[in-house]
Amino acid sequence: MTPLFRNLANVAALLWVANLLVLTAGSETCSAQVEANGPSREDVADLIRKIGRDEPTEAKTDEILSLFLPRCLLSDRSLDKAQIQVLDPEFLAQVDTVYRELTGKPADTRTLLDRAFEVQIGYPVTTLQQRALDEIKAREKPPLTLQGKVVDEKHKPMAGVVVSTTGALAKSGDDGQFLLRFKAPLEDYAQVWFEAKGYGL
Repeated sequence: MTPLFRNLANVAALLWVANLLVLTAGSETCSAQVEANGPSREDVADLIRKIGRDEPTEAKTDEILSLFLPRCLLSDRSLDKAQIQVLDPEFLAQVDTVYRELTGKPADTRTLLDRAFEVQIGYPVTTLQQRALDEIKAREKPPLTLQGKVVDEKHKPMAGVVVSTTGALAKSGDDGQFLLRFKAPLEDYAQVWFEAKGYGL
């Protein structure tokens, strides 16, 4: 399973011009990983409750669940490891201190998990303030929308395909159509992922 495009503009152009995306069968190994890896919605809702910064609404659960997608590539994003990090008093104090200084409020669930993942992959905590500034700047931008249609090799609409990017996810309807709304990314590109049983891009 690989990212379709690194550049969101390319994805948008493809979907708007052709108005469809063809999914081809993924490898058995990757498909098996998609089945096995990653937290459930219930797991994510429970984590949101434990953190205690937000209510586990459907939208918030989708936002947090998207951080663990695509399962085939982000299997190293362990829910258990993330939970240990975001519930650690020292980590919480460091993150909240920075966000209170910049926004007057403690960090929310999404922010805590984003920073927890960065610490896990080696970002030093000393970069926390700069990451916070970048995030606040990105959130001032208007949200983005990606719309399209997913079809199989025979150009038949595919229902229930999970379309995700960091911080948002959607599912294609019976007609294969999907609408993905998400906040502007920190970087100058966004990765968009498509997952269904036996498929993946």
